[in-house]
Amino acid sequence: MNIKKILLISSIFILFFIHTQLFAQSNENTLIVTIPDTNFKTCLLENKNINTNGDDKIQKSEAEAYHGDKYNWSSPVLRIYRNLGIIPPKLLDVSGKNISDLTGIEAFTNLEGLSCADNKITTLDVSTIKTLITLDCSNNYIRNLNLEHNVSLIYFLCSNNKLINLDMQNNKLLEVLSCSENQLENLSVSNNKKLKTLYCDANKLTQLSVKNAQELTVLYCNDNLLSNLDTSTNTKLQLLECSNNILKSINLTNNTLLTRLFCNYNQLKELSVHKNPKLVQIACNGNQLKELILTNNIALKELYCGVNHLHFLNIEACPNLSVLECRYNDSLLLFVTDIQYYNYAEAGNWYFDDAQPLVAKKAADAIINIPDAIFKTYLLNNPNINLNKDSEIQRFEAKFYKGDDYEWDNSAIQLYQSLEIYRPKILNISNLGISDLTGIEEFSQLQGLICTNNTLTELDLSNNTKLQFLYCFKNNLTKLNLGNNASLKVLLCGNNNLEELDINATPALKVLDCSNNKFAKLTIQNCPLLTIFNCHADKPYVLYVTKEQEITYSDTKIWDLYNAKLVY
Repeated sequence: MNIKKILLISSIFILFFIHTQLFAQSNENTLIVTIPDTNFKTCLLENKNINTNGDDKIQKSEAEAYHGDKYNWSSPVLRIYRNLGIIPPKLLDVSGKNISDLTGIEAFTNLEGLSCADNKITTLDVSTIKTLITLDCSNNYIRNLNLEHNVSLIYFLCSNNKLINLDMQNNKLLEVLSCSENQLENLSVSNNKKLKTLYCDANKLTQLSVKNAQELTVLYCNDNLLSNLDTSTNTKLQLLECSNNILKSINLTNNTLLTRLFCNYNQLKELSVHKNPKLVQIACNGNQLKELILTNNIALKELYCGVNHLHFLNIEACPNLSVLECRYNDSLLLFVTDIQYYNYAEAGNWYFDDAQPLVAKKAADAIINIPDAIFKTYLLNNPNINLNKDSEIQRFEAKFYKGDDYEWDNSAIQLYQSLEIYRPKILNISNLGISDLTGIEEFSQLQGLICTNNTLTELDLSNNTKLQFLYCFKNNLTKLNLGNNASLKVLLCGNNNLEELDINATPALKVLDCSNNKFAKLTIQNCPLLTIFNCHADKPYVLYVTKEQEITYSDTKIWDLYNAKLVY
């Protein structure tokens, strides 16, 4: 009997012991952090500030007690925290440890900072770490990231991952965001009013909203697909990099503190920097700019404006400019001061095409004298001539003007096509009451001039060597100088008071109407291509022709030579 009792008591004791051990082991397992990645676990076990009992496991109590280690932050990051008046956060740094799984990090609920960059992580759950101030998970393979509960986040880097979406609307304390080199198509930081620095370059962004981010000072959004960028509310912006997008315009009027602008290789046709006097660097290569006005950019030190359609560039108001790249424009005329030329151009820091003229004098010295007010007003109102939109016409503006597109009537088109005469660009100043065309001599590239039905008495076009068309009938001309117009093909100068007309230097002439003038004689012997000719006159005159011209006239009778006596 006693033996049975002893055996029963022993059995109960043994069972109780086993149960107690199993319970203790089960309870211990619930207090252990599960960390499947051996590399991550090794990092934690080797950190004495985490593994305080020195065993081969990380207890939840150890994880919860850990805030991070003191970290030697870089100066820019330190500046951020000091400006906020907070102590730089402690950090758990497991970057570059060949980690592929960060499971277990959720147990570190009081962690201030986490750097897990340069690993092989595909998923990251930090939703339980509401104390997180700094997070760097750059250079991984993360596709999704939920930061909804990380409301204390100030400094966040996630560049070079696989992120498709990024929602930052709950992170209202955020000051630095770097999400470059992901696959983002849309990004809004309009709810991040304290954001100062944003890197979102090298994504697939078609939409970027920085509205209400009024503290933003640095914005990198280059290498995306942006067709629109609104920075009107970012009045503290100092650096803007938006190169390699498809922007057609950009308004920088409100960005008066801007010091650096990079907008290379977009589709910009205009760029106004008049409201940006603090700019020290402008890079706008590879756009479609026809003008760049720099009259209010005295601080500018570096300018890169190559591969555009600039005809002129005046940098006289930029005395500090030391680096200039303006190659591959449209016959650019560059205005500089003597000091700029000797200090910088001669030093080799300026790069421009060899064919570009470099004018080392004040732009004011190149103003064209245009005494006729009507003529001058017309030129000033023509945006293709008055490129700098001032109150004068400069020689460089005249030099690059070839004329405007002109609507010819169908009969003229058919006639000129039959004569293999191709329509040039035209300066049309007919029917304006102009009495003096002084100044026209500066338009050396002009292809066509229509100045009919004015009150001109003299016209000298000897400097307009590219001229192909001239309509000047119905004026009061007594003198017409065509002494250097070898390209002239069409001349209509009828109904004037010309007593002589020298066309010996116009061998390309095919159409001539000089009827109703006061010639006593006219020589066309040096115009072998003349096909259509009207020299109808009220009084007899002598017409000097070649034998071939006389035969042509006799055969075709298409010339109107009333009162002409042919001599050859």
